[in-house]
Amino acid sequence: MATFAVREESAEPIRSGLIAIGLASPGIDFRYNAMAATLLCHSASLLGADFQAMVHEVAPLIPARELDRLLNWYTPEAAASPQEEKGYTTEGTGKQFRYRSVPTRGRGGSS
Repeated sequence: MATFAVREESAEPIRSGLIAIGLASPGIDFRYNAMAATLLCHSASLLGADFQAMVHEVAPLIPARELDRLLNWYTPEAAASPQEEKGYTTEGTGKQFRYRSVPTRGRGGSS
């Protein structure tokens, strides 16, 4: 959804992604959803959308515990940190935009 949002220049896929994360979270460890939330947040910033406001918009559709996790996960400082520290980079623009995984320090046991 994060990639699609940027390609389509629309925040609506980000809202859908937030709802999906919120509904999927009860059955899995939230850390698995942290990367998806990171990419959604980054895409929102590329589109000039307010990520926290978007989380609040979908709040009625997300269970309270998962909503709290999304709200507590996000900080402006974390959102502004370099993409490579989070394990991804971007490539292309417009319809060719995409996220690509990159090695990060500390992942896989080596620095």
